[in-house]
Amino acid sequence: LHTHQVTLTVAGADITSIDFGFSFNVVTNALGGDAEDDDPGANRTVQGSLRQFIQNANAISGPNVMHFVPVEPSDATDGTNDWWSITATNPLPVIVDADTTVDGTALDLADGATVLDANPAGPELELNGAGAGGNGFELNSTNSEIRDVVINRFATGVAITGGSANTIAGSYIGTAADGVTGAVGNTTQGILIDQSPNNVIGGTAGADRNVISGNRQRGIAVDDWSDGAAVTSGGTQIINNYLGVDRTGFATVPYDGVPQYQQIGIYLLNTSGTIIGTPATGNVISGNPWYGIYVWGPNGTGNVIQNNIIGLDRAESGSIPNGTESTTRSGVYLSNTIGNLVGGAGAGEGNTIATNGYFGVVVQGASAADNAILGNTIYGNGDLGIELNLDGVTANDVGDADTGPNDLVNYPEITTAYETGGTVTVEFDLDVPAGNYRVEFFTNPSGADGSG
Repeated sequence: LHTHQVTLTVAGADITSIDFGFSFNVVTNALGGDAEDDDPGANRTVQGSLRQFIQNANAISGPNVMHFVPVEPSDATDGTNDWWSITATNPLPVIVDADTTVDGTALDLADGATVLDANPAGPELELNGAGAGGNGFELNSTNSEIRDVVINRFATGVAITGGSANTIAGSYIGTAADGVTGAVGNTTQGILIDQSPNNVIGGTAGADRNVISGNRQRGIAVDDWSDGAAVTSGGTQIINNYLGVDRTGFATVPYDGVPQYQQIGIYLLNTSGTIIGTPATGNVISGNPWYGIYVWGPNGTGNVIQNNIIGLDRAESGSIPNGTESTTRSGVYLSNTIGNLVGGAGAGEGNTIATNGYFGVVVQGASAADNAILGNTIYGNGDLGIELNLDGVTANDVGDADTGPNDLVNYPEITTAYETGGTVTVEFDLDVPAGNYRVEFFTNPSGADGSG
């Protein structure tokens, strides 16, 4: 049996007023709960299944935390690591009750508390969507959490379509259970956020890191455009994740088909206030052949991109470029978007944007304005480190009257640079309208760039 069971022996006389409590939050098996049941004649799904837990959580108000206590041996292996795999041929119920936690950590049947580390490479519970399509998990709730689960072969691994302040942490979304093997990705994206603010993808601890790689189109999409509704998904934090690379942070994860790799690491569509990395905790966003990060939309304002590695491995020792698919691709692409920040003037705020296939950062579109690119380490990209308007180096014009992305602001023309007593003095001309401007200077061990 795949449920909690108590055997009672009654002798001598009838007994009344017996109370029996059932643990509605314990998952004991890896059955999909689609059609199988202990009692085929009963109108219920498999007791002790993940599907039944979600149904229970939705029906019972208040916090519901799943405990995975398998009563059967693991049913999947790669020869080194073992795990339990749930094949869902029909979509799971949408999680609608607040404070619901799905936790794939496997616990020992003997005490229900000791962690079974059957898969040293990652989570012990896999949700396999082969044949199901749709979403692996869908959350329309508040303060709910998906943790320590492998999610692959759906259209979207996790969709957050309502509520707020949900967390996705410690999961592999798009890879196999070893966090390395690909060709099992979700066919659209790993995570979709729509009409839901203030979520956290990842977290500050090492155990919070998600590997979101090997999906077909996007690792994470925050989309406040496609449904035509108001912009409501602001304030999401994306921190301490690997997007495009495997759990080691040193190799890419392939997709099964075309394209060969996940196209875009993070895709922000007309949304505002998204935090991608903080001075304390950034992401590794590498190996995505279109863009590492793509931001679009007239309402796409106030997004902050800080302390990320974009185009290198996690140790910044080797190249894993984004933007290799065509000559317009880049590590970061800001399209028709206003008032975003890439980097910053404070300690730890700058990104490392290096060795991407073509451009480091692109600002494009007539309505793209006031996007600050500050304090970053940008080097070794196939084309310009910072590109406005996708037309090469934009020549300065008298009075800086031209218009375009970031107002096609004139660049400073250095007239003199000299060192005295260890202090470098730089003199330059900057022909721009009156106002306050920040000019940054960087060393280049390789000498002057060929673009001038």
